[in-house]
Amino acid sequence: YKEYFSSGKNMLEGQLKGLKWLYENVKSDHYQILISPVFAYVSEAETFGAEVEYRDNDIPWVKKHCVENEDDLKKLEKIDFIHSGIHGREVRFREEMMKIAGSYKIRFKDGVETGIEDKIKLGLHNYSYASGIPGIGVAGGTIGTMLNANDIRGSENIMIDLYEAPQFAARLLEIITDKIIQWVEYSKQVCGDPKEGVFIGDDGAANLSPKMYEEFLLPHHKRMKAHFGGYTTFHADAKGHHLFPYLADELKVDDFSGFSYLDDKKLTADTFGGKTVLCGNINPMNLETGTKESVMEECRDAIEHFAPYSGFFLKDGDNITPNTPLENINALHEAAEKYGRY
Repeated sequence: YKEYFSSGKNMLEGQLKGLKWLYENVKSDHYQILISPVFAYVSEAETFGAEVEYRDNDIPWVKKHCVENEDDLKKLEKIDFIHSGIHGREVRFREEMMKIAGSYKIRFKDGVETGIEDKIKLGLHNYSYASGIPGIGVAGGTIGTMLNANDIRGSENIMIDLYEAPQFAARLLEIITDKIIQWVEYSKQVCGDPKEGVFIGDDGAANLSPKMYEEFLLPHHKRMKAHFGGYTTFHADAKGHHLFPYLADELKVDDFSGFSYLDDKKLTADTFGGKTVLCGNINPMNLETGTKESVMEECRDAIEHFAPYSGFFLKDGDNITPNTPLENINALHEAAEKYGRY
């Protein structure tokens, strides 16, 4: 991992090798080549000022939070969220990738070959599987307002703040959202992507009660939707039944991409079916430790719940662990072929 994160060249070559293996071994309907500087899920936290630890055999993680008091909020407001920290490295790494991209091609075992000059974006690959957004990924991804608050303030601290220091918590969430909008806007511009369309990913939302979500977080999700307009994709792979009415009726998401395997399928279908594109939600632990037959059965159950409404994309519950058998991964595609025709 340390070597991968050390340069744009290493990152580019690592992603190309991974993509080649993915497309040659995993059966799916993916057709896009996704390449961009990606520092796992710490890029925003480190840019805000959190201390990040890079490990030899695992992804980096937030070692120390950076927000303790009002003075720290003032520091956050002054941060250049585009050119400093890991975001600045991502900008520079993309420039490095663009300079050398012409020297690389992916040649697949079936003889198909493609260049990559037009396939380098910026930011997390937060894109809709279903929206048909053209290009390679959606520029300027974010892990979300609440997850960022968890990373830079601490999960327990921000939860306590919501009760004991609500004005402090509200201001922190406002600053984070301001910075996210700046980054997404810049990334779209530099990559030549249309302003319209937004990916609102926020696994941390499910940690909030309906009342807390409505008061503290929903206004910022609405603000992102209003700022960018167009097709709105929401992602939360934590159990979020209690937030479904807000997502369907208040935020009015077009696409619920990567909903949790813990979400009740009937309730999800009843709430979003026929109104929202759904993408999910096979249990990652079944994929890792189950059999091909158990995976096929879970896929069949999902298809029976969601297919009658149309607009359903079958996928994992938004995580595939390193030890997952390839046979179980490919069982999703086999199940879609077997049970998904109607």
